[in-house]
Amino acid sequence: MARRKSMYMDEGTDSDDSAASDEHTSVRQAPSFVPSTTAHEQTEEEQTIERRSFGAGLGAQPESMDIESPPRAGLGATPVPKTAGPALSRTSGSGGFDPAALMRQMGWTGGGLGKDGSGIVDPIQVKMRPSRAGVAFGGKETLKAQAAEPEQVQEAPPKVWKRREKKPRVVYRTYDEILAQAADQPVPILDATGAEIQAASLSEALARHPVPTSAHESLPELRHNMSLLCDGTKEKLGKLARHAAGLGERMHILERSLATAHAQTSHYEQERSSLASVLETVAALQHASHACLSLSELVPAMEQVAALPRDTIQRYGLDEAMAGALVPALKHMTSQWDPLREPHAGTRELSLWIPILLTTSTEAERPMTPYESVMWNIWMPAARQALVNAWDVYDAAPAVAFIEAWRDLLPPFMLDNVFDQLLLPKLERAVQTWTPRADVPMHVFVLPWLTLSEARMASVVSETRRKWRSVLSAWHVSQGIPAHLEAWRGIYSTKEWDALLLERIVPSISRALRTQFRVDPSQQDMQVLEQVLAWAGVLRDSVLSRLLHVELGTPWLQVLHAWITQPDADLREIAAWYEFWRSWFPPPVARLPGLSHMFMQGLRHINAALDRGADRVHMPAPVVAALHSRTESAPAPTKPRHAPPTLEEVSFRHVIEERAVEADLFVRSLNTLEPATGMALLRISHHMDGKVGTTFYLDDDVIFVAPQKQRSAEGQRLEYEPVSLAELLERAAA
Repeated sequence: MARRKSMYMDEGTDSDDSAASDEHTSVRQAPSFVPSTTAHEQTEEEQTIERRSFGAGLGAQPESMDIESPPRAGLGATPVPKTAGPALSRTSGSGGFDPAALMRQMGWTGGGLGKDGSGIVDPIQVKMRPSRAGVAFGGKETLKAQAAEPEQVQEAPPKVWKRREKKPRVVYRTYDEILAQAADQPVPILDATGAEIQAASLSEALARHPVPTSAHESLPELRHNMSLLCDGTKEKLGKLARHAAGLGERMHILERSLATAHAQTSHYEQERSSLASVLETVAALQHASHACLSLSELVPAMEQVAALPRDTIQRYGLDEAMAGALVPALKHMTSQWDPLREPHAGTRELSLWIPILLTTSTEAERPMTPYESVMWNIWMPAARQALVNAWDVYDAAPAVAFIEAWRDLLPPFMLDNVFDQLLLPKLERAVQTWTPRADVPMHVFVLPWLTLSEARMASVVSETRRKWRSVLSAWHVSQGIPAHLEAWRGIYSTKEWDALLLERIVPSISRALRTQFRVDPSQQDMQVLEQVLAWAGVLRDSVLSRLLHVELGTPWLQVLHAWITQPDADLREIAAWYEFWRSWFPPPVARLPGLSHMFMQGLRHINAALDRGADRVHMPAPVVAALHSRTESAPAPTKPRHAPPTLEEVSFRHVIEERAVEADLFVRSLNTLEPATGMALLRISHHMDGKVGTTFYLDDDVIFVAPQKQRSAEGQRLEYEPVSLAELLERAAA
């Protein structure tokens, strides 16, 4: 069915040029060069819209046309003069674009293009290009022309590789050889000095040229030829020399390669012999392992393995073979072994092989070496059963001997396990449950272990110190020196030992002298004083001297004064009593500054009484002067049993205590805290018990002292003031 004509208008349509079409909507006036058609000839059914394919130009044919219109006149057609008709539109009668009408409006009258009409006359022909054809495609004629051309056969390229022609062999001969060869043949004489080579006789050649002479200027050809020969010979000799040098270098390389091959062959031969020896040794070790039931029977086979070089043992892993050979013998030994009764069983044999068996494994993935695995699985169960079940903790000798015998043969982790899991738990429980009334002293089952490992025994030693502080706190002078106290002196440093005695022993001695001892000339009881003097050598000399001076010197001088001031006193009895006291003390104790000062004051008092005669009853009582300086010489320092650490932390409190000892003062802890700051309160005084003295505390190495005149009322807090160390010592001494 024919489609109805739609009212489309081209882009170039003007309103002025299409004025005629406004009046006659059904009929368009066509240009003069287009055949006119009447309106009734173009029926509604016959008029269709022209469809062109995508990209088709002005000259392309429509795909389907219901109305055949005659072709338009081209640019070369005879133009119609302007007077032939009305002004033309840029559109044709069918509504299409008319380039000729557009050109006429621009002044074109027909003919060629350009100002002079010398351009093209025919319009550019629109040609369809095949798919994938380029812009330079010339149409089907070009394809036909290319097809008509004869096919040119390309010649095969010449062969690149050609056999090189052989150079002619040059043979050099001497002059005599040339003469000998040409002796029987006539030699033609060729004259090559001119432009052409001519045959001539000798006379003609000599006539044209001078006779050769010995002058070098007359032999240019010979010199030239000789120069060429020399240069060629020199080049060939250079090539031969370089070739010879290359051959020499290659010979050296081959010699080195030959030497390397010989060395490798020798190395491989040594490896083969070493491997054969290793295999023989391992076979003998395996046979001995199956046949022997004790470690002593394995000695020959194990010594054969130990005789091999160390790198060979490590390379082939022979330590694993040796550890495997120990398994049957160790199992047989541990099945009937009592470690506490036979601690040295098997240690002599293992000590011979331990340098090889304890070799560190180079394989990181193995948690234990073969020897460690054997000892852990065979030796460790027997040791654990003996130490846990059979060993009496109060009898340290068997276990100490057992650990001491095997200490160097065990891997470090196994020795740590024995101490941490088997020994220390039992020792700690025994120390915690020990009492002074126990049958076995504590040092008997604790101190022997310090010789093996003092560092591992730190927890046990700390518990023993706590236990000893508790025992000494309940000690009384009448009990004498605690049993085996001196045995523990080695685990304390000098300062720790003195601090322990000052804190636990000295207050009890001072209290006993003050409350239990009486100076009685009529019936003197020296038992308490004997118990005190038993501590000589245990207590520091300065401490014992201070004790006797304060607690004994004051009552002794008071009794002497009371006796000597009596009117009927017998001075001879007083002198005998004085001599008794001087001779009763042992010489080392009698030389102490406290006793020497006491006897000196007593002697002066007696002399003063003799001088006064009957007026002695009015003599003033002697005053016990403080010991401000030591008259004794400084004792030689004694070396402690266990030397203290080389680096000891020294606190400010240690400095104060040392300065107090130099001034014959005592520093005691009051076991209370200062309410405002929470610092521990201390007291420095002349007395052992520390009941009278100067109270202070330390805060960031600063001394804070309570004022002497200030007393703390109920609910009132003391105000402490900072002082220097020298001022603190002055207050305490006053």
